[in-house]
Amino acid sequence: MMNFKQYNNVTKIVIPNGIRLSNTKFNSAFNNMKNLQSIELTNEATSLYRSFCYCYNLKTPVCGPNIIEMNEAYWECRNLIGPAVCGD
Repeated sequence: MMNFKQYNNVTKIVIPNGIRLSNTKFNSAFNNMKNLQSIELTNEATSLYRSFCYCYNLKTPVCGPNIIEMNEAYWECRNLIGPAVCGD
């Protein structure tokens, strides 16, 4: 499982297409990143289960063409303002 929680001051994360990941599940990877405002994920991502819980400043939800699980992905995200940004 990937975990970016220790980077709490990060406001933007970009994981571009073409980047090979050992794990395409982002389950709980960004929880409690209270300063995170935007994120761009690789199209290879498959799961966002509880990925963004308590990311209070996240503005735009993300998804992707290969996402098969999004249960509770945006739990307690209080500032979502736009439609989900989905990959190609």
